[in-house]
Amino acid sequence: MKKKDRLILKSFADVRSASSFSIDELQGLLLQISFAIMMIFMIAYFMFRTETRMEQEEQLLEVQRQKLELAVDAVNIEYGVRYGLNVFYPDSLDTAASSEDGAIKTESLVPARKLIVNGALTVDPIQQAAFISSAANASADYADVLALREAWIARVLEIADIPSEQISKENTAWLDEAANQNIDTYRKRVRAVQLSCASLLQRYWMLKPQSITDPKVASILDKYTNAGETERMLLLTELSDALSAYSLSVLKGFAGGVEMLK
Repeated sequence: MKKKDRLILKSFADVRSASSFSIDELQGLLLQISFAIMMIFMIAYFMFRTETRMEQEEQLLEVQRQKLELAVDAVNIEYGVRYGLNVFYPDSLDTAASSEDGAIKTESLVPARKLIVNGALTVDPIQQAAFISSAANASADYADVLALREAWIARVLEIADIPSEQISKENTAWLDEAANQNIDTYRKRVRAVQLSCASLLQRYWMLKPQSITDPKVASILDKYTNAGETERMLLLTELSDALSAYSLSVLKGFAGGVEMLK
């Protein structure tokens, strides 16, 4: 013990000797010391419990997220089949890939060339069935996007085997964003394929105008073909609109009367 500490204790002892403390006072002093030590252990214990609980919650959150991610991948495959994307894009089943609209439209020319052959729908049974079912399913689903979104989320939760009331706030937000992104991407890809098919039809008609069966469109195209440079400029918008509407109506006929996506 240091000399300074001994002096302090000695001065305290001089003021009041041990014999001058009563039993009750000593017990009270010991009780206060015990209580202080107990409080330290209690604080340490609750800090440990809190930290452990937080770690467990983070682990559960991560496990739940992983289950949701796997379920989303499975649902993407299901909807990819529903919309023919497994046929249109056989090398890219990840329909949620972050592609720009331009990239999607460029990719869509590949399946479109398999679907539209010599101004008509292909006779290939797989490609033909994919186009028809894609048009029918997409038209039905996107007529009510909110219902489609609810069905999509419900299917993810079913595959993940997670009750909706047990999803954390963070994973609920993540799932909502995943639903919006994937549903929008399905629509873009189906729409891009349909527009690419329409574009190929229009190119074919420009090369073989005699194949056009709509008198109004044929008349406009004939005027455009025989017009001078100035008049062509005036007819260009009218011709473009007419060909676009006509190509979509032809695709509608190919799909059994189902409207193309807008």
